[in-house]
Amino acid sequence: MQQTKPREFIFSRLIFGYATIGLVIVLAALFSINRIENQISAAPIIYEQALFKLRKIESLSNDAAQELFAYLLSGLEEDLMDYRKVVEILPSNFDSFALLAMLSSPEEASQLAQFSAIKRSWGSFTSNAEVLIEAYERKGEVSSANVIAVEKTLDDYQELLNLLLEYEHHQAQDARIQLSQIVRNSQLLFLIAACVGLVGLAIVGVLVTREVNRLVSMRRRGGAALNLAQVESERIAAELTQFIDTANAPIFGIDADGLINEWNQTAAKITGFEKEDVLGQDLVQGFITEEYRESVKAVLDNALKGVESSNYEFPLYTKNGARVEVLLNATTRLDVDGNIIGVIGVGQDITDAKVAQVALQQAQKMEVIGQLTGGVAHDFNNLLAVISGNLEFLQGELGVVPADVTEIIDDARAAARDGAELTHRLLAFARRQSLEPKETYINGLIADTCRLISRTLGEGIKITTALDRKNPMVMVDKVQLESALMNLSINARDAMPSGGSLTITSETKSFDHVLTQRVDGLAVGKYAVITVEDSGSGMSENEVAHAFEPFYTTKESGKGSGLGLSMVHGFVTQSNGTVVIESKLGSGSKVTLYLPDITNDRNALVPPVNPTLSTIAPAGIEKILVVDDESLVRKTAVRVLRKLGYEVIKANSGEEALVLMRKNKDIDLMFSDILMPGGMSGRQLASIVNKEYPKIKIQLTSGYDNVEATKDNADFPLLKKPYDLQKLATALRKLLD
Repeated sequence: MQQTKPREFIFSRLIFGYATIGLVIVLAALFSINRIENQISAAPIIYEQALFKLRKIESLSNDAAQELFAYLLSGLEEDLMDYRKVVEILPSNFDSFALLAMLSSPEEASQLAQFSAIKRSWGSFTSNAEVLIEAYERKGEVSSANVIAVEKTLDDYQELLNLLLEYEHHQAQDARIQLSQIVRNSQLLFLIAACVGLVGLAIVGVLVTREVNRLVSMRRRGGAALNLAQVESERIAAELTQFIDTANAPIFGIDADGLINEWNQTAAKITGFEKEDVLGQDLVQGFITEEYRESVKAVLDNALKGVESSNYEFPLYTKNGARVEVLLNATTRLDVDGNIIGVIGVGQDITDAKVAQVALQQAQKMEVIGQLTGGVAHDFNNLLAVISGNLEFLQGELGVVPADVTEIIDDARAAARDGAELTHRLLAFARRQSLEPKETYINGLIADTCRLISRTLGEGIKITTALDRKNPMVMVDKVQLESALMNLSINARDAMPSGGSLTITSETKSFDHVLTQRVDGLAVGKYAVITVEDSGSGMSENEVAHAFEPFYTTKESGKGSGLGLSMVHGFVTQSNGTVVIESKLGSGSKVTLYLPDITNDRNALVPPVNPTLSTIAPAGIEKILVVDDESLVRKTAVRVLRKLGYEVIKANSGEEALVLMRKNKDIDLMFSDILMPGGMSGRQLASIVNKEYPKIKIQLTSGYDNVEATKDNADFPLLKKPYDLQKLATALRKLLD
């Protein structure tokens, strides 16, 4: 009995010591796990956010440069306003990036130094740009030295920005690599803790066994110790499982056969498939889109061989059949012995970012196409002005001619008119046509249009209308809206060769900030909504994406110009609205037009008054100066005016016109084109002449058919090309009389 107390005392101290060691190990493991979790959830996200913000800065600065040079090329105040808007919002984006950069790398001075250099470079660019803008507004032209200075600072800025983008991209990649390393370290930490715990339990077991001989049987003591270890092991496993299941990123795992054995809550939320729906299923065959199956399988097979992949993009199927774009990091999964037993995939849902990128690209493409088609239409109108003017002059000079010659001339003039209509459609797409908006009730216009198209569509197509009882009013060019509905109805007819149904509806809707997010390009306000829906063959996703592009058509050769939908898009957009196509192959198509409703603001615009013109071309004897840089157009105008009896002199530029003005003090009227190369446009020339020679009448002309082209000279009338003798003669007499 004398030896029992010391032995029990030593035994108690040993038990207490090993229990303390075990507790310290557990607490250290929990602390490390918590730190690992914070690193996993924070670091890569902050780097991705910083990289996203920097790419937004790149996009905005590119937009600013494009708008600046667009203004210098076109002189449109709208381009200058867009440039200044971007310049105003860039500083806040710079500050947001700087904050994210400090969060991601608080001790990285070189990153902030690079960013400070970029801000200084951007400041140099905007300063030089302001000098360039001031020179352009003052002189109407810019020097090559100023342009070179702007381009040099822009190149320096973009070079610095690209370097920082590359740096941030590498930082994001390093963060993901560190993430993989952290996961492996956590596994190693758990393994070490388990080993230490087992050693401690073994020592405690030995001591307990020695004392059990005189207290209770060794089996009962051993069973209790084993049960305690099992409970602890299950607790740790449960905590790890909970961590994976509740992580912010979608996490999934597969075994060595490619079958799913992990599927956390975020993965379920993104795809719509619950964990019990996917466990044991083949990931590649069951959930990856067909075109990506081979490449995704290659990534997973490499991970099963120990070759890990990062930043791999691929789409997953959702439960409702939609696609979710995922950015994947595939990590090899090892057991405690280091054997490969599967793959863990940590992903990021980038669907919204991809959609936005496809949209920052489709919008840019449509704008470039619009600028191109507008320029082409302008050149065509100049050519058509020469053709139609000379045909009319020739017909007048020849007098009575054989019937076949008259037919030839009439056919040529008809072709010129068709060409003018074609360019008008191009300008409608490019949003450069002149519109004559009037207060128009939607229901009456739809009813009139349906009566016209009923005979055109044929008996096999049933036309149905459902009109809003409020009868919304819009301010639009009535003829263009009728033409748009006709185009949509004819497209519907062509999609239903065996007959079907066509439904045209109208309704009034109010859109707040939330609802406008559902319709691209729509501002907050009240709209008249017109839908044209058919039961035809429909369009594929790719066809819908290209539907508004000019000359794009799914019809057979010779059965469509490909300008119908592009004209509708251009007209609606120019009328401050938007248009949306919804279609699937075999399920028909639905085209929706959103136009601002003015029912409660009827006097929004004053509709233009069209004068009644005489059918006889009026002549005159006054002296007219013709200014046009196109020699054929200039010669045609001179020939026609001389035929009408006028004394005519000509100039090929604004500068030459001013020289002739000083030499000819008796000029009565100047007839000038608007867009001319050489530094002085027709608008600028008109302003100078109006100031220095106020008695001279001014008539402008343009092949752009664009009211915006003369917005700075609203007092000067515009004659659209191609014009005929009657329109030209009447316009000039209206000014001279």
